[in-house]
Amino acid sequence: MQSRINPQKFNYIGSATTDVYVCVARRDSGVRKFEDVLQRELVVGAAAEGGSARDFPQLLNRAIGAKFKIISGYPGNRETTLAVDRGEVSGVCGNSFGGLHALRPEWFAADSPVNVIVQESMTGHPELNQRGVPLAISYAKSDEQRSMLQLLYGELLFSRPFAMPPDTPSERVVAIRRAVADSFADPELLADAQKVNLEVVEPASGSEVQSIIARLYATDPDIVARTRAALKQ
Repeated sequence: MQSRINPQKFNYIGSATTDVYVCVARRDSGVRKFEDVLQRELVVGAAAEGGSARDFPQLLNRAIGAKFKIISGYPGNRETTLAVDRGEVSGVCGNSFGGLHALRPEWFAADSPVNVIVQESMTGHPELNQRGVPLAISYAKSDEQRSMLQLLYGELLFSRPFAMPPDTPSERVVAIRRAVADSFADPELLADAQKVNLEVVEPASGSEVQSIIARLYATDPDIVARTRAALKQ
């Protein structure tokens, strides 16, 4: 049954962070950089179809010719990362950088047992950009491939959104947007977020979220169909 909810009609008041997903590979896998996965197989753990750790590498396989072998069926990120530590699989792909950093901080230390080989994002994380970790979308060889990845990664630009009902008075939306934007810059809020390992990285304003959603819904229907087909098993 078709949903009667139209996300474009909501009044978005901001998003707490821009999410960045990554692919990592065990150092003993022989995969040091993303170009290696375009030439050789990397076994990655994932949950079920519909989850990012399964769908993101699947699209990289279908869209740009990556060679991820996806072992799905794990209950969640805790189990897939444990499988990497045990050597059951050689990596994970399509996991939040912030989530992995909180769950496996040792993976991002100087003597890390894994390599971060690519970022699945439109803009990348400041820390990973500084380290020179490339964006997966930079490997797209055609406008069609690029559009498919943009469709999947677009939602990560507003990964923690706040919204108000469609009939909210415009002056109230403006006031709440201003208050939310001020909160994201508040030193006490940022300090509290850091204490519990919550990232507030490049938050988006309400108008920015509104614009991103409008752009996603304007995607060529043929690109939407091709992306949906690529994500099927």
